[in-house]
Amino acid sequence: MEPFYTLNTWLMRYVVGSWATDEEMVWARDIIKTEYPDYNNPDKIDSVTYKMVKYTMYNDEGVSIFNKDFYHGLPVTLEVLHKYGAVCGGISKFGVAMGQSFGIPGLPVGQPGHCAFIWLKNGTSWKIGNDITGWSKSVTHLPVMYSWKRPAPFFTLMHEAQQNPDAYR
Repeated sequence: MEPFYTLNTWLMRYVVGSWATDEEMVWARDIIKTEYPDYNNPDKIDSVTYKMVKYTMYNDEGVSIFNKDFYHGLPVTLEVLHKYGAVCGGISKFGVAMGQSFGIPGLPVGQPGHCAFIWLKNGTSWKIGNDITGWSKSVTHLPVMYSWKRPAPFFTLMHEAQQNPDAYR
């Protein structure tokens, strides 16, 4: 959690503004430490996401992920995503929350027909997880609050400006 305390307020909001509950954050930290210790490293947020959530279109009973019964009426928590799997939106939601549970800023981004996520690696650069098109076709994802409209690459520029505001005045 040490990196969190070095964040400015612009970055902190992409940690504390999580869709995951406090209980889910505790679950995320616990499962990494106990069942996935090789991934207990902030640099491995995208890797642990793919390890923990399988991409699947159907549950074990053959119910489509696009059917409300896919998760058997359970709330879609991190633990439920881990147990049942998901498609791009659930995988990216999981990746964002895994990072946030360790104090790492992250948020979902839209790509044509797809949901990816971005996260701040080492407090220095934004990376894309669950990516299929790169930065150029990534856009902000509602209802996350942004300081500008749509193009996701502005995150890298805003981050630079936040690190050296005098250079951007």
